[in-house]
Amino acid sequence: MEQQTPLYMLPVEDPAIEQYQQLYEMMAEQDNHTLHVEVRMKDVEGGRCGDVQKLMMALQHHPHLIEKMIFSYVFDFIEDEKTGIVLPEETWKYEPVFYHYFQKLMGTPFVLFFIADEDARYHALMADMVTSGELNAEKDERSGRVGFSFNEEQGQLIVQRVWMSCFNMLQFCYGSGFDPRIYIEGMMALLGVQFTYEELLEEFEEMRTQGAYRLVGKVE
Repeated sequence: MEQQTPLYMLPVEDPAIEQYQQLYEMMAEQDNHTLHVEVRMKDVEGGRCGDVQKLMMALQHHPHLIEKMIFSYVFDFIEDEKTGIVLPEETWKYEPVFYHYFQKLMGTPFVLFFIADEDARYHALMADMVTSGELNAEKDERSGRVGFSFNEEQGQLIVQRVWMSCFNMLQFCYGSGFDPRIYIEGMMALLGVQFTYEELLEEFEEMRTQGAYRLVGKVE
């Protein structure tokens, strides 16, 4: 069997690898599956998420932790840096500036698989459509949650974003010894996309052999 060489998004010499080394070593020793990520309001407002993207990208150098960390990154938005007060969910989940922050994170599309909060994942996929008023909001009277309906064109765009996220997850896990298939197929089923895992894998293998995978991923 051909030995797979990881397709690292951050090279081993990147400072972020050493910066987060101890953090991930601690996670490996704990039963805890939750990693709290503190984000300053000035970074949210400035659309700066590169540090968080690099935190997640550094995980690739700890392949034994990849499965453990799926849907495990919890975002704590710091309202006041002096006191460390964290914004409650009922605040940030309804403020457009946070929608756009999560969508910025999608510059490295694999992050969709690591964001713990389901609403935040939807923000990452649809923030631009929601804040522009393009989607029709529908509130579920039982749960109180707001859902959205979209037209065919909007649906195709969302499918493209999910495809890229799944594709990038294949890149992220390649050569790690961890097969992300059940999580990718779970994401596809949850979001109701029509493409298959086999189609995704076929295109990934084709692009990998051509070296085109390096074009995937943008740190903001």
